[in-house]
Amino acid sequence: GIHPEQLPEILECGTPVGTILPEVADELGLPRDLLLVVGGQDQSSGAIGVGNVIPGVFSESTGGALMICTTTTAPVFDPSCSIPCNYSILKDKYMIQSGAKGAILFRWLRDTLCAEELRQEAEQKLDAYDLMSALAAETPAGAEGLFLLPFFGGAGNPYHDNYGRGVLYGLSLGHTKGHLIRAFMEALACNIAKIVDYTEKLTGIQVTQVRSLGGGSKSPLWCQIIADITGRPLIVLKDNPGAPLGDVFLAAAAVGLIPDAGRAAAQAAQVD
Repeated sequence: GIHPEQLPEILECGTPVGTILPEVADELGLPRDLLLVVGGQDQSSGAIGVGNVIPGVFSESTGGALMICTTTTAPVFDPSCSIPCNYSILKDKYMIQSGAKGAILFRWLRDTLCAEELRQEAEQKLDAYDLMSALAAETPAGAEGLFLLPFFGGAGNPYHDNYGRGVLYGLSLGHTKGHLIRAFMEALACNIAKIVDYTEKLTGIQVTQVRSLGGGSKSPLWCQIIADITGRPLIVLKDNPGAPLGDVFLAAAAVGLIPDAGRAAAQAAQVD
């Protein structure tokens, strides 16, 4: 009973769709001739914002969710349905987008087992995550045999197990809080490596680098762990807000300030 006239028109991202309503413009203090442009899905816009516009470049965003994206020039269909391929916000391009639980696991660890770090944050204006990372940095790579399966409430790509649950394996009396924190960080990085390897085998595209955005990119230790486990260069960009910047490129192309959003994004990305 759903008819086409009930549905919105499907348009390319970056398409102008008219001007803002006068009453809305007045309420927000914006010009009445402000152009409205179709934006992009957050992870797609974030990937474009860091210059992920050509095959071989991966981007990882560690927010509440862990998202790994890579651009392709043609749709890629996974026979096992383990990794999805979506239409890109750039015209005639596609994007493999794999997701799993991300920094929300780290927040659970902070809120559940890191009361001392939270106390220092409240009393000394320190950052609890920085204090946790400092403990992990003092711990050897591999957390001396402590492993975490990061499937808190189901496993994401490329596993697709809705019944997956987290497992902490290998605990001994020699392990400390630093080992536990490091095991969490390494588990998330291992998931990134799994998706990189799976995507390479699926597409035949060699991943030459990983670009990091989101809150996780602010941690030098986290970035180093990803680089070590994936065996690829990890790049953090200067002053890059991620998704909002991707939409800026779409809007700039829509009004003719730049000829091509993807090319501009690649040129604007400055390595930090």
